Amino acid sequence: KLKRSYSKGKTLHVVFRSHSTLLRLPRNRRIIGSCLEQFSRKFKIRIYQNSLNSNHIHIALLAPSKSQLQGFLRVFAGQVAQRITTSTKGRSLK
Repeated sequence: KLKRSYSKGKTLHVVFRSHSTLLRLPRNRRIIGSCLEQFSRKFKIRIYQNSLNSNHIHIALLAPSKSQLQGFLRVFAGQVAQRITTSTKGRSLK
């Protein structure tokens, strides 16, 4: 893996990949949309565009700082995974 590049004031293209091909199901679309809205607001990330495909998500975004970008990426990925799989800490997947 390479270090993620960050340039203040420049738009980034981020891709989240999944082993599952279920991201476009209506329930999962709502979960992903909700997480994008909630966590972009929390970390002050500006989302320009996003594209939800069967096994990956593309997001064009602008982050005010590297730490806010890292926080957003970490929390967004984790929460989407937990909400889609309905797993929680201490409770394994079924």
